[in-house]
Amino acid sequence: MFDFQGIINWFSRTIPLTNIQISTVVSAIITLLIGYLISIYVSKHYQKTLKGKIEDLVLGFTVKIVQILIILISIFIAIGYFGFDIAVPILGTSTVTGLIFGFAFQSTLSNLASGFMIAFVKPFKIGDLVEIAEKRGTVQEVSTVVTTLKDDNGYLIVVPNSKVWDKPIINYSSGLQNKKQN
Repeated sequence: MFDFQGIINWFSRTIPLTNIQISTVVSAIITLLIGYLISIYVSKHYQKTLKGKIEDLVLGFTVKIVQILIILISIFIAIGYFGFDIAVPILGTSTVTGLIFGFAFQSTLSNLASGFMIAFVKPFKIGDLVEIAEKRGTVQEVSTVVTTLKDDNGYLIVVPNSKVWDKPIINYSSGLQNKKQN
């Protein structure tokens, strides 16, 4: 038979040279494991549910953000088991970190936001002949931060999405020029 009292006593012991109980460490590890498993399940479910309903570019990015947020929440909960009051330090740290990253990645974030606008508005698609940011070519790829064109000479032109979104876009493949006016 199991000696439940012995198991309870073992989990109640403290780790040598610390004031931390074994049960606290086990609880934190279980919380991290459950958080990781939940993040995998939610991201797979989210991806399966929204596949084909939104652009793959946006879907991949949002799935990764959701997964990271769930893991971060489980880390904060696990740290809380050890008696740390993490609310104020996390808030302060995240504010300062946000400002630092905002300034450091200003152009990248601008390209990213423009990439989302391009993905939602869809002014062109792969294979379209376009003129973007005064560059003319066939769209080869649209990523979160850049749009790649191939010009008439076969050269690849990589245009940051912020420049794509800020300038007029001429889509020669849209078929609008072929419509008859009444």
